[in-house]
Amino acid sequence: MTLLDVRNLSVDYLTETGTPLCAVERVSFRLEDGGSLGLVGESGCGKTTAMMSLLRLLPEEGRIVGGQVFFDGQDVLQVSEAQMRRVRWNGMSMVFQGAMNALNPVRTVESQIVEVLLLHGFEKQTRVARNRAGELLEMVGIPAGRGRDYPHQYSGGMRQRAVIAMALACMPRVLIADEPTTALDVMIQAQILELLEQLQRDLNLALVVVTHDLGMVAEVCDDVLVMYGGMVAEYASSDEIFNNPQHPYTQRLLQAFPDVEDPGSALASIPGNPPRLDDLPPGCRFEPRCQCRLEICATAPPPLVEVGPGHWAACYLVETGGKVGERSSPGSLSIQTAGPPAPSGPDRQVSSRGGGGHSPRPSNGASPILRVEELYKHFPLSRGVTDALARRPRRFVRAVDGVSFSMRKGEILALVGESGSGKTTVGMNVLGLQLPTRGRVLFEGYDVAQWAHGRGPSLEDSSREAPADSGPDLASLSQRRRIMVLRERAQMIFQDPYESLNPRQTVFDIVSEPLRIHRLEASREEGENRVRVALETCGLAPAEHFWMRRPAELSGGQRQRVVIAGALVLEPDLLVADEPVSMLDVSIRAEILGLLHTIREERVITILYTTHDLATAGYFTDRMAVMYLGRIVELGPTVQVLSEPRHPYTRALISVVPVPNPRRRHKRTILVGEIPDPIDIPAGCRFHPRCPDAIPECREIDPQLRIVVPGHEVACVRA
Repeated sequence: MTLLDVRNLSVDYLTETGTPLCAVERVSFRLEDGGSLGLVGESGCGKTTAMMSLLRLLPEEGRIVGGQVFFDGQDVLQVSEAQMRRVRWNGMSMVFQGAMNALNPVRTVESQIVEVLLLHGFEKQTRVARNRAGELLEMVGIPAGRGRDYPHQYSGGMRQRAVIAMALACMPRVLIADEPTTALDVMIQAQILELLEQLQRDLNLALVVVTHDLGMVAEVCDDVLVMYGGMVAEYASSDEIFNNPQHPYTQRLLQAFPDVEDPGSALASIPGNPPRLDDLPPGCRFEPRCQCRLEICATAPPPLVEVGPGHWAACYLVETGGKVGERSSPGSLSIQTAGPPAPSGPDRQVSSRGGGGHSPRPSNGASPILRVEELYKHFPLSRGVTDALARRPRRFVRAVDGVSFSMRKGEILALVGESGSGKTTVGMNVLGLQLPTRGRVLFEGYDVAQWAHGRGPSLEDSSREAPADSGPDLASLSQRRRIMVLRERAQMIFQDPYESLNPRQTVFDIVSEPLRIHRLEASREEGENRVRVALETCGLAPAEHFWMRRPAELSGGQRQRVVIAGALVLEPDLLVADEPVSMLDVSIRAEILGLLHTIREERVITILYTTHDLATAGYFTDRMAVMYLGRIVELGPTVQVLSEPRHPYTRALISVVPVPNPRRRHKRTILVGEIPDPIDIPAGCRFHPRCPDAIPECREIDPQLRIVVPGHEVACVRA
């Protein structure tokens, strides 16, 4: 039975001058009772706007200008606001994007669920509503007693579960989940997906998942609707979309998504950027970026036509019976085109292994450019008056607890693991942004702690390990100058481009600022030339076109390119990339990964890449180090680690990575709970409380890394 029937939904946003901008145009789909639909597309394509329209929760400037939304046979766009309030939460409910933003930070989680129950009349008495709130929390895997906690006392996964519990408070028949796993670890993401699947089965929920994660859609959705520029590009069953895509945009999205089961396979980015609402193409919205466009594509938008049983696509080529392309493998695309490719933007299709790439393989005989030796970083906790009087020993957060690895010039090493495993802390110590508690980091033979902070072994002692061509004699430099030299040679790419860039500065000011700080501009002309080279190396060409723009005028991918350009302008030898693509759309993610790969090829830069996404790590890194609770538990060549994992934690991480094809769904090993508190690390193997393969010895023996095959090390008693 059709529960939700959306017909030709159109939504406009009014500008300050009253000019309407079309955000959603003629969107139609159906959702069966107990069924699931995935709504996918790049940021700005209208996914969230369309879903907010179903609940009539648009902002003040939003206007529903056409269409019908039938819920259980009733057009909810025609009912009064009082009637609509009974539909919201009771009939249709929504899990909003960003769990921390969806919860009130100054109220307990329980009180926020109780408010929903009382406000919508589901419960009449506060005491009964509190009991119901506890039951809802238990339903999503949170102890009822934790309802009295505040949102900041929850982990990221628990906050997401609490938001889902709130959305289910009034037992809705349709649950809309807007990016429910964005910015969550792969293991927490798997837990949330399993929870949604279980709730759908137990409560007979109809589920709509709004996301740009194609792997997630392949895991949980029956049908898929692909949106682009506010319109439907393709609509079909999940199996058809992933194995027989008809629209060029769908094909390119699938190509841009890395597959953990095929590490090193080629990815192709989508040239150009999605259209702006104030500058929509007159014809097909995808025409400026399409490689198989016809002349008619530039004149009028193509209608949505049925190209097969239950398979709809909006493309003139499929409408006329032409062949759009075949996706025979993740790295192939065969397109019969009637015109030249779109001129705007880079269109990379690169691979670091097995896909035709030409990576400068580091020589095994070369001296390491970076050595991390028994690195420890413990953060002391403040003691209260009672603890001090009782002379209780100070406690520490053991963020990094004995990490060792080395990197050769031109090598890319991935540090992977869940949040709290110590990845970012290792990167901060590598760059000298934090001082190690014990151990040392040697960059080009020099101790980074001494280099940056004037502490640790004497410069005279550490300089003996430095190669002859390593640069100036650090012992003769002031501390400030030593820090400047280190920053010139080692740079960091931070996770969030929105927070990394000064919104008041222009792109030129942002990229040229390191040159001014390090006094590397002999003249303005030289400074402009170095900025130009850095920007164009990062795909922002011509550079002058971007110089005077501010971050707000750039797309997400362009912002991240500016961040990378700012790191490259000093021509460093080492880059530490901290989750550089975790907040980007899948197509932009492919662009940035391709860019980092190209930079490594052209400049032979060493890159330490930290991430929780094993699929992207498998795409372009040479070696992989899997971290858990402050230690490396597995280290080896990336292809070998992903294809023949030896540690149970690595196997579990790989098993929960979504695969972009519903025909290849496999059993997931979902670990219980989240990574333990680094204040109280378990005795013996620190992974044994969550390990599905633990034996009694695991509670007593603390395993160290040992070589199981040449180049492959594992810390497990059973390896």
